[in-house]
Amino acid sequence: MHFSVVGLGPAGTAASVAALRCGYSVECWDPHGPHYPPTMGAWAHQIPQWLNQHPHPYLSQSRLRVCGDGWEAVLPETYVILNPNALRDQLRNAGDTQSLSIHDQWYDSTSDDAHVVIDTRASSGGFLPVRQLAVGLVLPERLLPRDHCQPVLMDMRPLPDTPSPHPTSDDGASTAASPTIDEPSRMTFNYRMPVGQDRWLIEETIVATPCRGPEHSPHSETAQLEYLRWALDRRLEQLGIDPETARQQAVREEVVSFPVAPLRRRIPHVVRRNSGVKSIFPWGAATGLMHAATGYSIGAAVNRAEKEIGWATHWTQYPSSLQRIVGAVHGPSGGWVAGWLQRRGLGATLQLKPQEMRLFYREFFAMSSPRIRDYLTSSHGLDIARSMVSVVARLVRVMIKPDGHSRQERRAQRSLARRTFMSLLRGSVTPLPRR
Repeated sequence: MHFSVVGLGPAGTAASVAALRCGYSVECWDPHGPHYPPTMGAWAHQIPQWLNQHPHPYLSQSRLRVCGDGWEAVLPETYVILNPNALRDQLRNAGDTQSLSIHDQWYDSTSDDAHVVIDTRASSGGFLPVRQLAVGLVLPERLLPRDHCQPVLMDMRPLPDTPSPHPTSDDGASTAASPTIDEPSRMTFNYRMPVGQDRWLIEETIVATPCRGPEHSPHSETAQLEYLRWALDRRLEQLGIDPETARQQAVREEVVSFPVAPLRRRIPHVVRRNSGVKSIFPWGAATGLMHAATGYSIGAAVNRAEKEIGWATHWTQYPSSLQRIVGAVHGPSGGWVAGWLQRRGLGATLQLKPQEMRLFYREFFAMSSPRIRDYLTSSHGLDIARSMVSVVARLVRVMIKPDGHSRQERRAQRSLARRTFMSLLRGSVTPLPRR
């Protein structure tokens, strides 16, 4: 059987390697060649054996911490930063000159005889106007104070206050240095990870935020990225690093901006852009593989590639008139139940203000390890539902029996938990924004 894979990002590379390992021939189409984000994080249990066989599959691997204002937790799962060269090497090693060919152009159906076309390119029309945004610096390890040379998935401590006559956001961050942000922004958190060669990525992130309006508006993507640059400088100060020195000695700046959740499958669009080819198998970003509430996708792409190639092979047995229907029914990882629950989780958390978000994450990471893992990586709707019920139950417990030594502290905790609970309830039934 002959496959054509369109797009050689992580998902396209994983699909190509899986097809080659199954004994099929593969043609890859991408004018950029095999290309990947500079930093690719995933959970160790998601990494398949074919990638672990590489001599250096990871730039780093570690147990992560999450921390907030007055609390901290260590996650039991091992987190890895993938080595981009390992993906490239495994692609080239999986096939020979007769079974693998890479074209420096986009797919052209008129000059191809593939049995199945796997299209991994995102369709912008099928995505919500909700994006994950981040701005980070890759710094030499010597710039980090020794106390902060520990991998952190989420540092949710409020940013330090800055004297200013301008309004401040709910997390205490002044908007004076970022005049385009004139309303409270969503909660940001810091992501600190070793990326090999005695270098660390220090990144300030918004896990999901609506991006709308013209470029100069406060909620545009450009304005929010500028706010993140300002927030990153405040975070560096909090960590004891001079922002000006950090920017002078940084190896590079990393900017992250991608759609968090697909609104619907875009099978008709995928078929149209490939000149009507019927044996189209969407995969990666084109098939809604992105986790709607967290943005995780690379681990799922490499983990499920072999299963999906098996399904694509089975798919070709259907009559040509049914192939498009079958492709539309075959949903992303976990099926439509999991995707629907994840989108409901995204809608709920989009309603949370920064202070409410910090309480939500505190209770989320206080759950048992299996519940945390189920929500972050599981593809089973029942597992995801259990995790969602568990975190809501913990918020109810805070309302009934709040923390705090004084009556005033307990009243404040109860009020915050009640607001968080109502925001989650309201968001779970509110339709997600459309373009």
